[in-house]
Amino acid sequence: TFGVPFEYSMHNFLLRYYVAEFGLDPDVDIQIRVVPPPEMVANLRAGNLDGYLSPDPFNQRAVYEGIGFIHILTKEIWEGHPCCAFAAPLSFATELPNTYGALLKSIIDATQYASNPDNRKEISSAIAPTNYLNQPVTVIEQVLTGTYADGLGAVQRVPDR
Repeated sequence: TFGVPFEYSMHNFLLRYYVAEFGLDPDVDIQIRVVPPPEMVANLRAGNLDGYLSPDPFNQRAVYEGIGFIHILTKEIWEGHPCCAFAAPLSFATELPNTYGALLKSIIDATQYASNPDNRKEISSAIAPTNYLNQPVTVIEQVLTGTYADGLGAVQRVPDR
Protein backbone atom coordinates (compact mmCIF):
# COMPACT_ATOMS: atom_id res chain seq x y z
CA THR A 1 0.00 0.00 0.00
CA PHE A 2 1.44 3.32 -1.11
CA GLY A 3 0.35 6.80 -0.10
CA VAL A 4 -0.08 9.86 -2.30
CA PRO A 5 -1.32 13.32 -1.26
CA PHE A 6 -4.33 13.54 -3.57
CA GLU A 7 -6.00 11.40 -6.20
CA TYR A 8 -5.21 13.92 -8.91
CA SER A 9 -1.77 14.92 -7.66
CA MET A 10 1.40 14.81 -9.72
CA HIS A 11 2.68 12.41 -7.05
CA ASN A 12 -0.07 9.92 -7.90
CA PHE A 13 0.63 10.21 -11.63
CA LEU A 14 4.39 9.77 -11.09
CA LEU A 15 3.90 6.73 -8.84
CA ARG A 16 1.59 5.11 -11.38
CA TYR A 17 4.03 5.81 -14.21
CA TYR A 18 7.00 4.52 -12.20
CA VAL A 19 5.46 1.18 -11.22
CA ALA A 20 4.08 0.69 -14.75
CA GLU A 21 7.61 1.17 -16.13
CA PHE A 22 8.58 -1.88 -14.08
CA GLY A 23 5.70 -3.98 -15.39
CA LEU A 24 3.19 -3.49 -12.59
CA ASP A 25 -0.40 -2.43 -13.12
CA PRO A 26 -0.97 0.33 -10.54
CA ASP A 27 -4.69 -0.47 -10.44
CA VAL A 28 -4.18 -4.20 -9.88
CA ASP A 29 -0.75 -4.96 -8.46
CA ILE A 30 -0.49 -2.30 -5.74
CA GLN A 31 -2.90 -0.33 -3.60
CA ILE A 32 -2.69 3.46 -3.68
CA ARG A 33 -4.31 5.46 -0.88
CA VAL A 34 -4.76 9.18 -0.42
CA VAL A 35 -3.01 10.23 2.79
CA PRO A 36 -2.39 13.84 3.85
CA PRO A 37 1.39 14.39 3.67
CA PRO A 38 1.73 15.38 7.36
CA GLU A 39 0.23 11.97 8.26
CA MET A 40 2.43 9.88 5.96
CA VAL A 41 5.31 9.35 8.40
CA ALA A 42 2.97 8.16 11.16
CA ASN A 43 1.20 5.82 8.72
CA LEU A 44 4.55 4.39 7.60
CA ARG A 45 5.58 3.88 11.24
CA ALA A 46 2.25 2.19 12.05
CA GLY A 47 2.55 -0.18 9.08
CA ASN A 48 -0.46 1.30 7.30
CA LEU A 49 1.75 2.20 4.33
CA ASP A 50 4.60 0.33 2.69
CA GLY A 51 5.81 3.55 1.12
CA TYR A 52 4.67 6.87 -0.22
CA LEU A 53 5.39 9.41 -2.89
CA SER A 54 5.00 12.83 -1.34
CA PRO A 55 6.19 16.40 -1.42
CA ASP A 56 9.19 17.36 0.66
CA PRO A 57 9.87 17.42 3.57
CA PHE A 58 7.81 14.39 4.53
CA ASN A 59 10.03 11.84 2.79
CA GLN A 60 13.08 13.33 4.50
CA ARG A 61 11.24 13.22 7.83
CA ALA A 62 10.85 9.43 7.49
CA VAL A 63 14.63 9.18 7.12
CA TYR A 64 15.13 11.49 10.11
CA GLU A 65 12.81 9.31 12.20
CA GLY A 66 14.74 6.19 11.15
CA ILE A 67 11.68 4.48 9.67
CA GLY A 68 12.18 4.98 5.95
CA PHE A 69 14.59 5.65 3.12
CA ILE A 70 14.52 7.67 -0.07
CA HIS A 71 14.32 5.27 -2.99
CA ILE A 72 14.20 7.84 -5.78
CA LEU A 73 13.56 11.54 -6.29
CA THR A 74 10.67 12.50 -8.56
CA LYS A 75 13.09 14.41 -10.80
CA GLU A 76 14.62 11.01 -11.62
CA ILE A 77 11.22 9.76 -12.79
CA TRP A 78 10.40 12.85 -14.86
CA GLU A 79 12.93 15.69 -14.95
CA GLY A 80 11.17 19.05 -14.83
CA HIS A 81 7.72 17.60 -14.19
CA PRO A 82 4.99 20.12 -13.40
CA CYS A 83 4.09 20.38 -9.77
CA CYS A 84 2.94 23.41 -7.84
CA ALA A 85 1.42 26.59 -9.18
CA PHE A 86 -0.09 29.81 -7.91
CA ALA A 87 -3.73 30.25 -8.89
CA ALA A 88 -6.30 32.89 -8.05
CA PRO A 89 -9.77 33.73 -9.30
CA LEU A 90 -9.90 36.41 -11.99
CA SER A 91 -12.17 38.42 -9.69
CA PHE A 92 -9.33 38.72 -7.15
CA ALA A 93 -7.00 40.16 -9.78
CA THR A 94 -9.60 42.55 -11.20
CA GLU A 95 -11.33 43.67 -7.99
CA LEU A 96 -8.17 43.98 -5.89
CA PRO A 97 -5.43 44.67 -8.44
CA ASN A 98 -3.02 46.27 -5.96
CA THR A 99 -3.35 43.42 -3.50
CA TYR A 100 -3.02 40.87 -6.28
CA GLY A 101 0.04 42.65 -7.66
CA ALA A 102 1.67 42.84 -4.23
CA LEU A 103 1.02 39.15 -3.62
CA LEU A 104 2.42 38.19 -7.01
CA LYS A 105 5.50 40.37 -6.43
CA SER A 106 6.08 38.76 -3.03
CA ILE A 107 5.93 35.29 -4.60
CA ILE A 108 8.43 36.31 -7.28
CA ASP A 109 10.75 37.93 -4.72
CA ALA A 110 10.57 34.89 -2.42
CA THR A 111 11.27 32.55 -5.33
CA GLN A 112 14.33 34.56 -6.33
CA TYR A 113 15.56 34.64 -2.73
CA ALA A 114 15.06 30.89 -2.30
CA SER A 115 16.86 30.21 -5.58
CA ASN A 116 20.10 31.43 -4.02
CA PRO A 117 21.72 28.44 -2.23
CA ASP A 118 23.33 30.84 0.27
CA ASN A 119 19.87 31.66 1.67
CA ARG A 120 18.58 28.13 2.17
CA LYS A 121 19.76 27.54 5.75
CA GLU A 122 18.14 30.81 6.81
CA ILE A 123 14.93 29.83 5.02
CA SER A 124 15.03 26.42 6.72
CA SER A 125 15.10 28.05 10.14
CA ALA A 126 12.27 30.42 9.18
CA ILE A 127 9.85 27.78 7.88
CA ALA A 128 10.61 24.85 10.21
CA PRO A 129 8.67 26.05 13.31
CA THR A 130 5.30 24.73 14.39
CA ASN A 131 3.34 27.62 12.88
CA TYR A 132 4.69 26.72 9.41
CA LEU A 133 5.95 23.22 8.57
CA ASN A 134 6.39 21.87 12.11
CA GLN A 135 9.55 20.00 11.16
CA PRO A 136 13.07 19.83 12.61
CA VAL A 137 15.34 22.45 11.03
CA THR A 138 17.79 19.75 9.96
CA VAL A 139 15.07 18.02 7.92
CA ILE A 140 14.26 21.24 6.06
CA GLU A 141 17.96 22.06 5.58
CA GLN A 142 18.58 18.66 4.01
CA VAL A 143 15.70 19.21 1.60
CA LEU A 144 16.59 22.78 0.64
CA THR A 145 20.37 22.36 0.42
CA GLY A 146 20.18 19.03 -1.39
CA THR A 147 22.74 17.42 0.92
CA TYR A 148 20.73 14.75 2.65
CA ALA A 149 20.84 11.37 4.33
CA ASP A 150 19.07 8.84 2.13
CA GLY A 151 18.25 6.38 4.92
CA LEU A 152 20.43 3.71 3.32
CA GLY A 153 23.65 4.86 4.95
CA ALA A 154 24.74 7.38 2.32
CA VAL A 155 24.70 11.15 2.08
CA GLN A 156 23.44 12.36 -1.27
CA ARG A 157 24.33 15.69 -2.84
CA VAL A 158 21.63 16.89 -5.21
CA PRO A 159 21.67 20.71 -5.05
CA ASP A 160 18.67 21.03 -7.39
CA ARG A 161 16.61 18.50 -5.47
